[in-house]
Amino acid sequence: MMTVSIQSVHFDADQKLLNYIESKVQSLSRLLKGHKIHARIVLRLEKVSRIQDKIVEIIVDLPKKTCIAKSVNKSFEKALAEAMGSLKMQARKHMDKLQNE
Repeated sequence: MMTVSIQSVHFDADQKLLNYIESKVQSLSRLLKGHKIHARIVLRLEKVSRIQDKIVEIIVDLPKKTCIAKSVNKSFEKALAEAMGSLKMQARKHMDKLQNE
């Protein structure tokens, strides 16, 4: 079972983006079968001169460990994809370690 909470800092994210993020993060539940997991996603905008970078930070509470992945990109979707790639690697390593104990 997986619960997902999404926080957008200093802006209102549209429902389409929130649904997209939730569906992508829910894909972790297949990797982490049988464990109760909580994922927190923080969305931020960062102004660098005139360009706004999008920051996605994902914090996932796993059994005996908290995994964190953060990415900065020109779009939330690309930043999410990068952070999810990193997070999946961390989660796989941790779950393999738990199974070998």
